[in-house]
Amino acid sequence: NEMTTVLECSNKCLEQDGVMAQASANLNKLVIGCAHAQPHGHVVIVVPGTSGWSNKHKRDLPVVANVGQENWYGRLASYAFPPSMSPVFYCWKGE
Repeated sequence: NEMTTVLECSNKCLEQDGVMAQASANLNKLVIGCAHAQPHGHVVIVVPGTSGWSNKHKRDLPVVANVGQENWYGRLASYAFPPSMSPVFYCWKGE
């Protein structure tokens, strides 16, 4: 949750929807997906690929790399976030 709060408050990150997050990652920009939850949230990295519709989240989500209980690369973010967690995506604008 602390990492998500840092991203939410940073003037060096731009919040993006799933389609824009995917477009940014495809341009080799650093894009982080995150969500608050109890007892802890979750963070992923958006990787190059093609965004897609998530029936679980009812919106387009990007392709991500996940590290945690399961480690994988190249699936939609819906595989990393249950329906109870709504991921938000932040693109690093840099210095």
